[in-house]
Amino acid sequence: MSDIRISAEGPRGPRGERGPRGPEGPTGPTGPSSGALLGRQVFDAAGTSTYTPTAGTRRAVVRGSGGGGGGGGTQATGGADDAVAGGGNSGVAIEVEVSAAPGEMLTGGAVTVGAGGLGGLGLSSGGDGQDSTLVIGGTTLTAPGGKGGTAGPSFAPPFVQPPTPQTSLATGVDYQACDLASVGIAIALGSGVVGGGGGSGDYGIGGTGGAGLAINGGDASGNGAGGGGGANGPGGGATNGGRGSDGIWIIEDYS
Repeated sequence: MSDIRISAEGPRGPRGERGPRGPEGPTGPTGPSSGALLGRQVFDAAGTSTYTPTAGTRRAVVRGSGGGGGGGGTQATGGADDAVAGGGNSGVAIEVEVSAAPGEMLTGGAVTVGAGGLGGLGLSSGGDGQDSTLVIGGTTLTAPGGKGGTAGPSFAPPFVQPPTPQTSLATGVDYQACDLASVGIAIALGSGVVGGGGGSGDYGIGGTGGAGLAINGGDASGNGAGGGGGANGPGGGATNGGRGSDGIWIIEDYS
């Protein structure tokens, strides 16, 4: 018969030294901003007024847009030419969060809503949309207006009329966007002749481009959208571009 021995467990040894710290993990997503919504103010008509924060406001989320550009117009055409003008670009839409210094309330100031650009009359470019500006927290925010559409001289088709480059953009914001006008096109003599449609942007609907013989561009609707460009088939009279729509500011006040 085997000899079975049972040994008792010995005392626990001392705890070892702490090892080195591991590498730092990636930054997590930004959490939601704190504070209750106190009020919402909208400025959507061209002109100047004043933004006064709701009592208790420490932070605001600001969205806005400059005025949309006007569409271009076309000249009268001869019997062997078409003419199409460019539509206006939308105003530049922006979004930014503005906070007061710790322990202080947010301050307001002057508000300017940029007017939409006028449509070109005859062989002339559309007017640029005006900038929208807002003074808030001691800083001036600017939402630039959209560029107006190019005028439409007459040519023998086929040809295209590209949108005007948007050279004015915002700075110091969290988000910005601008819709360029669509391309105006003349496919054949008196056929497939369409002016450039206006850019819609975040708050409006761009004006439609004229289509056919001596058709004006359409006006934009909503806010910050571009007007449509005129179009003209062979032997038509001069056309006009559509008007861009006015800009906008939307300000949400938080505690």
